Amino acid sequence: MIAAAEVRLAVRQTQSKPKVDAFRHWAKAQLTCIPGKSNLATAFRYGLSRWSSLCLFLEDGRVAIDNNAAERALRPNRHDRFILHLLFKCPETETFGFPF
Repeated sequence: MIAAAEVRLAVRQTQSKPKVDAFRHWAKAQLTCIPGKSNLATAFRYGLSRWSSLCLFLEDGRVAIDNNAAERALRPNRHDRFILHLLFKCPETETFGFPF
């Protein structure tokens, strides 16, 4: 049986890699068409300078394409915020405030 990471890697190599390569070629071509000191050119250069990090998912099937799990772990859930709201809401002003 083939491991899931190997299957993901094979699919990424056949389906994603050509699209990523085409995008890089397009991004480099766009740099010749936009003013060099513009914010857009800066953003393009920033992305292209980190290209190896972007393409890591094409080399290792264990790497997630996004970091949604990490983002969710950092964000408190709505229930926690509601409890904090009840605990630290100032009754006089109806605003948040700590009781000390």
